[in-house]
Amino acid sequence: VSVIKKVDIDPKKKYIIGVHPHGIFGVAAWANIISDNDVFPGLNYRVLTVSSNFGIPVWREVCMGMGLVDASRDSCKYLLDNNISVAIVVGGAAEALDSRPGTNDLTLSRRLGFIRLALEHGADVIPVFSFGENDIYEQVLPNPPGSFIRTMQEKLMKLFGYSIPLVTGRFGFPFPLKRTITTIVGAPISVPHIPNPSLQQILDVHQRYVVALQDIYDEFKDVCYSNRRQDLRLVDQLRPSDFRRLLKPVDDSPLLPTRTDSSSSPKNAAEPTSETTTDPNKNADSSESSSQSGKASVKVVKDKSKVRRSKL
Repeated sequence: VSVIKKVDIDPKKKYIIGVHPHGIFGVAAWANIISDNDVFPGLNYRVLTVSSNFGIPVWREVCMGMGLVDASRDSCKYLLDNNISVAIVVGGAAEALDSRPGTNDLTLSRRLGFIRLALEHGADVIPVFSFGENDIYEQVLPNPPGSFIRTMQEKLMKLFGYSIPLVTGRFGFPFPLKRTITTIVGAPISVPHIPNPSLQQILDVHQRYVVALQDIYDEFKDVCYSNRRQDLRLVDQLRPSDFRRLLKPVDDSPLLPTRTDSSSSPKNAAEPTSETTTDPNKNADSSESSSQSGKASVKVVKDKSKVRRSKL
C-alpha cells in the first residue's frame, strides 16, 4: 500500500475527507487513514463508521481504540465545531456490494449529506481515491441490482447496517489477495461557510467534488491501474426523496446512508430523470442541467442509522 499526495494541506484548517472506493473491507482506509500513516501530518481528525460497529463486544473496543467515531450528525457537528476534521468512506456498505476486481463502481451521486455538512461548517473537502482496493477480494456469485442475492443482501444491510458480500480470496478463503493498492490524496476543494445552504449550493459543490475525483482517476489510471476492465462509474441515481431529505431539519437527514435502490439500469446522475423533474424544488432541475458540463461520468443506487452521540 502506497500513498501519493498531490499537495500538502494546512493542518490548522478543518476538512471533510472523502475516501473512495469502499471495497469489501476498506483496506486502504485502514492502512492509510485510520492508522494515521503520516498522510495528514499535524492534522487532528477522526474516521467515521456506522453505528452498528459500536454494538459488537470486543470489536467496539477495537474501533474506539483506533479512534473511530459514530457517523451521526451529532458526532460530526461536535468534531467540526471543535476544529477536528473527519474522514468518511462515502460509498459505505452499499458500495461494497459493487466491489469487483478491475472495476471502480462508486455510490456517490446520492451522497449529499457530507457536502451539506461541509457547507454548514465551512470545511474544505478532500477527495481520496485508492486504485486496487476492489482487487483484493472476488465476489463468489454475481449480484446485479434486482437479483435474488442482491435483494437479500440489501435486506440484511437494512437490518444490520452493513452489507454482507459473498467473497473469496487467497487459497479460496476470505484472506485478501496480494495486490498493489495506491492511494491518491487530491487537493482540498474550497467550500464557503454557509450555515443554511440551499439545495442548489449543495449540488454545485457536490458536482465540483465529483469532477475533482474524476480528474484524480483520469490522471493516475494508466500508471496505477493499467489492468482495469472498466473505468470509473457512479452507479446510484438521485431521487426526489434525496431532495426532500436535504430540505428537512439536519437531524432528520442521515450522513451515511447504506441501503441501495434495486435499479437495474444506472444512468448519468447529471441527467434529469422523470422522477427528479416532479420534485417540487425548482432548483433541482437547474442544478442537474448545469452539471452536464462536468467532466465526471456519473452513473447512479438510502438508509437511516440511529443517531448516537459518540464519546470522544
